[in-house]
This record gives sequence, C-alpha cells and structure tokens, in this order.
Amino acid sequence: VADRILSDKKCSAPPSIRPVRDPIKASRRFVSRMVVAEAAGVALIGSLTGLILGGALHFLSDKILSATTSIDIQYSPRPTTLIFVAVACGLCIVGALIPAMRASRMNISESILNE
Repeated sequence: VADRILSDKKCSAPPSIRPVRDPIKASRRFVSRMVVAEAAGVALIGSLTGLILGGALHFLSDKILSATTSIDIQYSPRPTTLIFVAVACGLCIVGALIPAMRASRMNISESILNE
C-alpha cells in the first residue's frame, strides 16, 4: 500500500490532505474500532498491572505492619476490587468513543497539526 501511495502519479490530491482512512483502505468504522481497541488494551494492561502490583504491595505492607506492631494483620483481598477494575475499564472505553469518532473523520494534515 505504501509503495502505491508513494509511486502513484495519477492521484490528484497530495497525501497530506487525503483522509487517514483512504491510504490504508480502512472504513470509518475500522478506524474508530482501532482507537477503541487501543484504549481497551491500555485499560486491560493497566488494570492487570495495577492488580498485581497493588496486591503485592498490600500483602507486603500487611506483613511489615504485623512485624513492626503487636497487631496481627491478615492479608484479605476484596472481591469488590474486580468491580472497581471493570468500572475503570468501562470508563476508559467510553472515554475513547469521542476521539475514535474524531479519528474516523480526521485528515492527515489535521492529525499532524494536533500532534
């Protein structure tokens, strides 16, 4: 595709003002789904990292507090944490809907100016 774009002499408009989806032959729906999928991926990776690191730090801090004080503290993860993670992932995806709609309509020149 890139070779066709660079070597195509029949094209009347320069590549800098063609819409983003035309050079890659993607529909508006594909571009918007790509943006939402990227946001979902970031949300999932972030939530998994947060759960692992948060659980480890919670466990470690409970052990340290038990060792330094006379109070026995037990590590007890809460099932409601998964609800909070699901809500955060949902909000991340909902937050990506408007940028996804903008990306499906944006020109290359506008996207370069916004970067």
